[in-house]
Amino acid sequence: MRIIVESKSDSLIAYNVLEKKIINSGFCTLCGACEAACPVSAIQVEGEKVRRLHDCSKDLDLCPICYGVCPHSEALLLRSLKSVSDAPIKNEAVGYCRKIIPCSSN
Repeated sequence: MRIIVESKSDSLIAYNVLEKKIINSGFCTLCGACEAACPVSAIQVEGEKVRRLHDCSKDLDLCPICYGVCPHSEALLLRSLKSVSDAPIKNEAVGYCRKIIPCSSN
């Protein structure tokens, strides 16, 4: 059995994990959740890429935020799956859901 141990910096600063697992892997959709949640404004979504404005590990010893709020992170996907696991409806465009409610905004 092979055990993968992430480096200390990966486990303490979430941007390192976000960059490795989401951004560099091509899963980033540029939604801006990481930028909005960053407590030290170290992330900026600009054009077609995510930029790290400065090394947040200089400001923080521990920060799980940007990876935790990413809609493509394992943690958020697992929480989402749990909430829809008993969903009675499957729609091709939407996926599994409990109810579809049409709405509009001005």
